[in-house]
Amino acid sequence: MTPARKAPRTGSRAFAATWWGQAWVDALEASTLDAGRLSRGRTYARKGMVGPVTVTPGVLRAEVE
Repeated sequence: MTPARKAPRTGSRAFAATWWGQAWVDALEASTLDAGRLSRGRTYARKGMVGPVTVTPGVLRAEVE
């Protein structure tokens, strides 16, 4: 099993903490059609307002408080 590695920080507020987390965020950013929605989602996540995330082809869902 490969040990977790920290993702390189690209700024003072890097969102992902691991290399695979950063790859996931990069893929999300590359495929988003609504940058505003992605930005709001980040804000909600940082505030702890996002529940479990479900990913299916073409859809990402999470319950938000």
